[in-house]
Amino acid sequence: MSLAVLVASAGAAADRAEPRAPHVTRNVCPSEGCAYGTWIARSRLTAYAAEGDTSKIAFPVRPGERFTALRGNVHALKLGVIAVTAPVEGAAGHRLRPGDRAWVLSYRGEGRYDLWHAGRLMTLEAFWEPLAANGRVAGVMRTRPQLMWWVLIKTKGGRQGWLRLRNVAEHGFEMTEDICMRPC
Repeated sequence: MSLAVLVASAGAAADRAEPRAPHVTRNVCPSEGCAYGTWIARSRLTAYAAEGDTSKIAFPVRPGERFTALRGNVHALKLGVIAVTAPVEGAAGHRLRPGDRAWVLSYRGEGRYDLWHAGRLMTLEAFWEPLAANGRVAGVMRTRPQLMWWVLIKTKGGRQGWLRLRNVAEHGFEMTEDICMRPC
């Protein structure tokens, strides 16, 4: 399946009031304490020849195999929608008001999300239930995002390919693929 990607930069995307899927957030490591570098496969993985395209397999990655994760991009195949229920202070004095909608584009880790609101891209801590810090709920998630993390890897033999890691978490980023991303 081939996926045409929309890369939104702050300048180009500011022309639209609402973002569209698919949306790609580049150079993201979207899990808690995430870092690129040496990873170890704990389950069988498939590396694809091109990001966003599962039609051509580059090579398999076997359990126990070490490889280098070089970088990754989060693809929002379906954007999340947050209904704002109380005032939220955004970036550079930008304010979200009750009745506004914000779109979830990506997860950054540590409870922070990339959001789109009124033509602006911003990274904020989750303010919607049940994730709001200190019990200060200021929104409700109406639509959950569907996120896919594409990670460019390189094997010890020098082969490169893209892992497709599907987010299965209701909040944050969690995947079914078993990979050790920290010292194991």
